[in-house]
Amino acid sequence: MTLVRPVIAFGERHPWGVTALLLTTYVAVCINWLNGIPSSDAVYVRLPLPLLNWAVLLLTLEIPLAAWALLLSTKRKLLGWASSIILGPVAVASSLFAFLVLLAVPTPEEGDLRSSGWFTYLEDVQVGPYRVAAYRADGGATTSWTTVVRQEWRPLPGLIVARNLLAEEAYEAELSVVSNNEVSVTIYPYGKDGQKPVFGGRDPMTIILPIRSIL
Repeated sequence: MTLVRPVIAFGERHPWGVTALLLTTYVAVCINWLNGIPSSDAVYVRLPLPLLNWAVLLLTLEIPLAAWALLLSTKRKLLGWASSIILGPVAVASSLFAFLVLLAVPTPEEGDLRSSGWFTYLEDVQVGPYRVAAYRADGGATTSWTTVVRQEWRPLPGLIVARNLLAEEAYEAELSVVSNNEVSVTIYPYGKDGQKPVFGGRDPMTIILPIRSIL
């Protein structure tokens, strides 16, 4: 409580500044999250455990509600009305989406906190300063399995800066190092046993992927 009161008092003295900081954080985290979808090759940041990433997303989605509550708590009535018109719909929509995300958050697979029900770790190789890892993504009953290969760099413990190198409809993949700036990916659309159900899968194939600077 001793820390909460000064924070609240500061927010009441500088409502516009704190609101701008909160909303800037909200937009930045949402953009970062979208950059990590399999079809994107943009650089993004992730935490090493899937549940931590989901927790960050859920907290971020409640930021508009916190900003709206802050502006409503000020003694300036005009500011409260303006925030209700502008921030109110965004806060309600974002909070509803957070509730839906909470219902859909997958649990870690037994014995492997790197994997969840939607994102399963397959294997990785080290290529120079980068770790190249393969994951199997499951978008649900109406979508196919997707193998995602991403290039990862860990500037600090517990922080991953990544870029997706490949996203193919496939159940499994094997990685091998070709050189200091190339990695070989053999994808098995129907799994190594050829029995996994994948929509639109092809015959196994090998792809050479270049490793680019992640900065």
